Amino acid sequence: MSVPDLGNQGCNFLSGADPVSVEKTTVDEFCERLNRIDLIRIDVEGSEVELLRGADRTIRPFRPILMIAANPLTLRKFGHTAAHLVEAVCRYGYRLHYAAGLG
Repeated sequence: MSVPDLGNQGCNFLSGADPVSVEKTTVDEFCERLNRIDLIRIDVEGSEVELLRGADRTIRPFRPILMIAANPLTLRKFGHTAAHLVEAVCRYGYRLHYAAGLG
């Protein structure tokens, strides 16, 4: 496991020579049987744009509050910028509010 941002111990990535298999799903698949979603908290260390792509069928009808933790360093690791993330959120018609220093 690597920690690219020593000031943020929650910012971890698996690394090494041996491949690791993990099960994954989308927000849409995870939430498909729910009839109400009020909040989605997103902290996926750079994969925020991909997560939003897999949440379209959930976000559009439920319009939950999206609480997103983003870090430019980890966004770059996945080929994105903060502008890409803002664009992905705004296409749903959300207004952005910035909360700094909340740790």
